[in-house]
Amino acid sequence: MQEAQKELLIRFFQNKCTPEELTEAHQLLQQPDAEAFLKELALQEWDQPVEKSAALHSLQQNWKEKLNARILAENKTIQKPGIVKRLYRFRHAAVWLGLLLVSSAVLWHYLGRNEEKMVALIEKKNESGIPRKFILPDSSEVFLAAGSKVHYPASFTGATREIDLEGEAFFDIKPNAGQPFIIHTGNAYTKVLGTSFRISFIWNRPLEVAVATGKVAVDLGNQSLTTLTPGHKVTWYAAEQTAITSKVDANSLTNWRDGELMFDRLSMAQIVEELQNRYKVQIEIIDGSVENNRVSGTFAASKTIDQVLKALAVAGKFRYETDNNKSFRIFQLK
Repeated sequence: MQEAQKELLIRFFQNKCTPEELTEAHQLLQQPDAEAFLKELALQEWDQPVEKSAALHSLQQNWKEKLNARILAENKTIQKPGIVKRLYRFRHAAVWLGLLLVSSAVLWHYLGRNEEKMVALIEKKNESGIPRKFILPDSSEVFLAAGSKVHYPASFTGATREIDLEGEAFFDIKPNAGQPFIIHTGNAYTKVLGTSFRISFIWNRPLEVAVATGKVAVDLGNQSLTTLTPGHKVTWYAAEQTAITSKVDANSLTNWRDGELMFDRLSMAQIVEELQNRYKVQIEIIDGSVENNRVSGTFAASKTIDQVLKALAVAGKFRYETDNNKSFRIFQLK
């Protein structure tokens, strides 16, 4: 979820949205990563280790008060007569109830993993550049893409090893048959015993899991999507509720870990977002028609932003200008 969208939802909970922003906030809260946002917002408010039994009640009560306040605020602004008004209220009350249940589940997920111990969460993120390696408590490795982050406990003490991912990462998991490793991405999760694979969980894109070595099970809630073996990936399209399994070059996954840029028929809008994260530059698409141009390409980690854009411009049929290699403007070819 982009920063502007997070700020919009924060204003929403503070009852500061304009009527136009309310409509956009409703749409955002029904997106697949709304759960991740609720989790992040909760963690920002309670970022200290707390005891499960006391904290869970306090956190759930606070969220309940926030959501109830938003329902009341919404009802006061609705000026629709008769049955239409009642249906509108009912529909949004159902949405809020769902969000309340999600937020409670998120808090339970974080605070309920161990009955006796204090729960401390660690956040690791990569602001920019090539994928950055972090060592997890069990000596597993995670390579975070630019703009990505993970949350995990200070130690894996329960029956499972569980972390949460927002963005894109390559994992090399230390085998432990008695303690499966689980990566949560919104309401989907990936379960492994010991293997290496890449997960992409990015706002407004399908969830993708691709396996380099070992075996990976991908589930959505209580539903099993698929089990992947090396050289295979699954792409989950949340809007269509469709999972597609296909082949992938296992070597390309480790190349990505080492910093290669790889675009497989991504729109220029998506590529621009990734380039901005990688190189910490500003890229503006002046002609909106370029945004939907789909482009493929692979670039070594050593390539500069200028070199990447030059190659993409040929395939994407656009031209670009820059004054200082920090700010770029993209135009449609005439």
